[in-house]
Amino acid sequence: MMATLTIGFLPKTMKTYRSEGIRHNHVLYRHEGRIHMEHIRGTKCEVRYDPDDISKIYVLQPTHEYIEIPAVMPPAELIETMITRSWKALRYHGQNQTRMRPRSGQEDTTELRERILARMFSAD
Repeated sequence: MMATLTIGFLPKTMKTYRSEGIRHNHVLYRHEGRIHMEHIRGTKCEVRYDPDDISKIYVLQPTHEYIEIPAVMPPAELIETMITRSWKALRYHGQNQTRMRPRSGQEDTTELRERILARMFSAD
């Protein structure tokens, strides 16, 4: 977990924590121990995010401590260390290159990533 001082320098936004979690940049984040998040459900809360790793966000609690919340759709393991710019490119190319529209699912993301990497590294 990142130190609180470091988290404080990350970009922030205000998001509503809903029953399914928090959605930011077409990624769904949810805390496994949702019972800890019930007190903020339905309210806007401060969310800090790392543009260089979209696999997790940090939510400020009323105790002024941050809780790390992992991505669940797509799974954090799939997008770990993926930067925001790459994620937006994957979504853009997926929506504009084929009829398949990514819905932030693991299969869609994996296929898009492989297709774009193949195009980037193929001989012209």
